[in-house]
Amino acid sequence: MDNLEKQIDAFFDVVVFLTSSDWFTEPRSNRYHYASRFAKILPTIFVQFDADKGEMGFEATEINNLTVLHLDKSFAPPDSTLKFNKKNIISSIEIIKEFAGERVLAWSYNPFCSQFLNALNPVFSVYHATEIYLGPPSKRLLASDDKFYSFLEENVLSLIKENDLVFAVSDGVFESLVQAGIEKEKIIKNYNGVDAHYWFKHSKEVQSQARPVAFYQGNINQRLDFELILGMCKALPHWDFWFCGKESTSSPLWADIINLTNVSNYGYCELVEIAKKAQFATLGLVPFKNSHVLYTSMPLKMYEYVACGLPVVSTPIKDLLHYDKNIFWFAETVVDFKMALEEIYQVGSRANVKSLKQRKKISLLNSYDIKFNLSLREILKKLRFKTESICKNEKSHGGFFQLIVRSLSKLIKK
Repeated sequence: MDNLEKQIDAFFDVVVFLTSSDWFTEPRSNRYHYASRFAKILPTIFVQFDADKGEMGFEATEINNLTVLHLDKSFAPPDSTLKFNKKNIISSIEIIKEFAGERVLAWSYNPFCSQFLNALNPVFSVYHATEIYLGPPSKRLLASDDKFYSFLEENVLSLIKENDLVFAVSDGVFESLVQAGIEKEKIIKNYNGVDAHYWFKHSKEVQSQARPVAFYQGNINQRLDFELILGMCKALPHWDFWFCGKESTSSPLWADIINLTNVSNYGYCELVEIAKKAQFATLGLVPFKNSHVLYTSMPLKMYEYVACGLPVVSTPIKDLLHYDKNIFWFAETVVDFKMALEEIYQVGSRANVKSLKQRKKISLLNSYDIKFNLSLREILKKLRFKTESICKNEKSHGGFFQLIVRSLSKLIKK
């Protein structure tokens, strides 16, 4: 363990992730990257609120020291019809603490888990804000009816109140929280990154291909601008377009796209397969719709492409606009995309040694190892502030209390 990890290990017994996910079916998401790293330091429990009738059960994972815990759906009710059962929750929490210890670091993703978090009573708690839940319909993830939005907003604001820190994964998430009235001091910008070494390992070589390849990896869903994609594929018949991703779209244009002779649709691919295909690609493609949510997002695929050595052509992403075109080239129309793809191919950007070194450097600077360490530093900083506040406010409690505070302060040293 490094010094940061030793300090976290000294202060906590267990990390409890409160999620809306399924560990065994979800791709390598933000949750995976943080939970797997915490498991190298502390016992880590990945809570899934997916059980019924008060049942609970532990389930081993492929990662040492990381266990899935299935809890009743009503413990984090996603709609107002499910009733919160405090008695059952308390018994579940007792089992958690018997299993791993009293000093809990809670790490929340599930927007409906504030009551459970309150009952858990952790030593420290973090809300990892990965979605834009708050704000007007045009600027949030779920353009739901007013009744559900009111329920969601109440839950998210209650959750934020329960937490000591909030980590925002994108510009859009950060802006939505500030506009909702959350104090900036509580929110840390810690944007999505990349599991750099994983992609380095599985996409080491640049493989030659008879024709240039524009490569898209990710879900095929409503985020994609199918009209833009169709126009691009037709405008570049001498290019091949490869798509890897689970399909969940009703757009009739998608059928038109995959029927083109220069389009290959591989469906869902495991990460290793994505990395292998990236070795044959000329560039990574991100043809999203023009929307505030997507413009202010930080898709995981952006730095994943870069870690595979690929230049990227994308619709604009706000926090990446400062990069030069050798890394991220932003385009909005078919004409823009066509020009970008042709120039990248003509100058040989994909295999340029200097460019490859630059992409590797940027990947390392944005790796989840860096993001994770930033999180640990911010937690320790906040803990230090809390203990100093206790010192100032509780002097009247005398020497024994001060001895406790000094002991805590040593654990949270600079």
